[in-house]
Amino acid sequence: MKRRCVIALSCAPVVLVLVSPVQAQQYAPGYEWNRSANWVAGTTPGSTAGNPQPDGEGAGVWQYEWVEGGALGSTNEWFAQPSNLMVWDDNWWNIGSGGAWVNGDELNPPIFNNRMTHNLHDTSSSAIPMVRWINPVGNGTVIDIAGVLNVTWSGHEFFGVPVATDVVIAHNDFSSGTTSILYGGTLLKPNPFPSIGDTVSVPISINGVVMDEGDSILISLRGQRDFAGDGRWVILEDSISITLIPAPGSAALLGMGGLIALRRRRR
Repeated sequence: MKRRCVIALSCAPVVLVLVSPVQAQQYAPGYEWNRSANWVAGTTPGSTAGNPQPDGEGAGVWQYEWVEGGALGSTNEWFAQPSNLMVWDDNWWNIGSGGAWVNGDELNPPIFNNRMTHNLHDTSSSAIPMVRWINPVGNGTVIDIAGVLNVTWSGHEFFGVPVATDVVIAHNDFSSGTTSILYGGTLLKPNPFPSIGDTVSVPISINGVVMDEGDSILISLRGQRDFAGDGRWVILEDSISITLIPAPGSAALLGMGGLIALRRRRR
């Protein structure tokens, strides 16, 4: 895989929020990150300020990006390519969503508090939304990822059209610059003709992911073709949580009463 970088308007080294050992101690086994629950609005339209967004302890963990690249299984899979830091739009296309992270004023793709959209119009489809969770705990972190990914085919007047859609959850290793797939699948629209409301739900249960300082989890979707004319898009509702679990070898410590003391910090 290629080395990653995150850029804001121009290419630059990856920007991650790394925490000190003192801050890392605030996280206890059982601590849960959920980006919808952690969601806060951006501060300045057209700015990256507030991206990444903080968790309950104040560490910037939810980073919103857009990226270009090929389909799942290709030589240039989109989620493993250099990405771009999104900016805040407080009233994206007047849809009353409370704002979204985007790649420019009224530009696609948008990422909202509970979903992201890949617009398949031939003028917009090259830009693909991606959510990044940045590990705030440090070396030897172990997490579980669980919940449901809901993919909906939609578009102009809510009509979705058949298009194969790739969905991925991946682990980016900061030190090596490599990205490995934890879940990857290509989903098909249930009705193979234009229709309203077609959704596929994918249960997610990924256990025991070991992460070091600066590592991250990537979540994204990508429709495999574009369309001219009326707008068509695919939506990913990422209803998942990331939970901190005891690292291997910590069972004895927890059994001696450490668990009670640690859990008082749970959010």
